[in-house]
Amino acid sequence: LSEGRSKSENHHPSSTNLHHVNSRTQSLDLDNPELESESDEQKDAARPETEHQPPSFFHTNAFKTTSLYGCIAFTYVIIDETYPLFAAYALEHGGLSFDSSQIGLSLAWTGFILIIYQWFIFPPLANYYGVIFAFRTSAILGMVTFAIFPISGLLMRWVSVRVGWVSLLSLLFLRIIAGCGVFSAVMILMNNSASGSDDRGEING
Repeated sequence: LSEGRSKSENHHPSSTNLHHVNSRTQSLDLDNPELESESDEQKDAARPETEHQPPSFFHTNAFKTTSLYGCIAFTYVIIDETYPLFAAYALEHGGLSFDSSQIGLSLAWTGFILIIYQWFIFPPLANYYGVIFAFRTSAILGMVTFAIFPISGLLMRWVSVRVGWVSLLSLLFLRIIAGCGVFSAVMILMNNSASGSDDRGEING
C-alpha cells in the first residue's frame, strides 16, 4: 500500500503544484494595489452615467445671490446717474441749482468717505456682526436715504443754503455707507455660494 501511495503521488505531481501556484497568485493579487485600482476603474466604467448636474449658477443660493446683485447694481446705477441731474436742476423746481464745480465737490466728498469706510470700518463691522446683518442693515439704510434725499433741496430753498449743504453731505455720507456695505456683503455672499474655484469663476463671470 505504501508503495502504491508513493507511486500515485509521483504520478500526479501537477495537482500539488497547481494548488501552490493558485495560492501564490491570490496573495499577489491582494498585495498589488494597481490591480485593485484597475478593477475599480473597470467597475466605474461599467456603471451607467449619472444625470448631468446643473451649473452652479442655477443652484438655489448662487442664483439668489447673483440675481440680488443684479437688482442692487441696477438700483445704484439709476441713483448715481440721477444725482447730477438732481443737483443741476433749478432750486425752485426741487433741485439744488449746482454748477459743475459744486457737483464735483459733493462727489469728491463721497469718494473720500468710500475709501475710509471700505478700508477701515466695514471689515471689522462685518467680522463682528456678520455678513448677513451688514447686508440687511445697508439695504435698509439705502432705501431710507434714497427716499428722503430730495429733502436737501427743500431745506436749501426754505431754510438756508448752509442747512441744505449740511443735509446733502449727511445724506451722501449715508448713501456711500449703504452702497459700500450692500455691495461688499453681496459679493461675499456670491463667493460663499460657490462650492469651488471653478464655480466661483462661473458665477462671477
